[in-house]
Amino acid sequence: MNKLIIITGIAGSGKTTLANLNQLSNQFFTNLLEESMRRKDENIIIEYPFDLKWKSVFEKFSKKYQYDAITINAMVENFDENWERIVKRDLSDERHPAHELSCYNPLYKSEYEKEENMDYDVLKKENDTKENHQINLGKIIEFRNKNEKSLEEILRKMKE
Repeated sequence: MNKLIIITGIAGSGKTTLANLNQLSNQFFTNLLEESMRRKDENIIIEYPFDLKWKSVFEKFSKKYQYDAITINAMVENFDENWERIVKRDLSDERHPAHELSCYNPLYKSEYEKEENMDYDVLKKENDTKENHQINLGKIIEFRNKNEKSLEEILRKMKE
């Protein structure tokens, strides 16, 4: 059976390492997901810090198009090290300003200022309580991004 692979976790936990996908608008994303399933693409990997509102969409599409769901929860071993990585990444000039904005106009890119926009306590609570792991459809796999062997382990578990 075809598979819908859901990668979710707090910022900096390794989601993009697994999927390396661009963020899409919600409607465009939903249309693209359904089109991929309608075509019966063999494996579809989606990555975003999904919240609970997406669970019903994924359940509906998985059932309608007969996909087995696998949820990979990206986990953080050391939250404080991860926090330092998030702050460094978010304040870097390499980080596109649209990651921190609700509206972005590339004509005015030079006028945007980067700032630390995540709240340490909120993100730490999500990490510690696993509040961000709300979707959990189908087979559940926990991923801790330690090294290349971690990625090999994920692939092995997905094949099981």
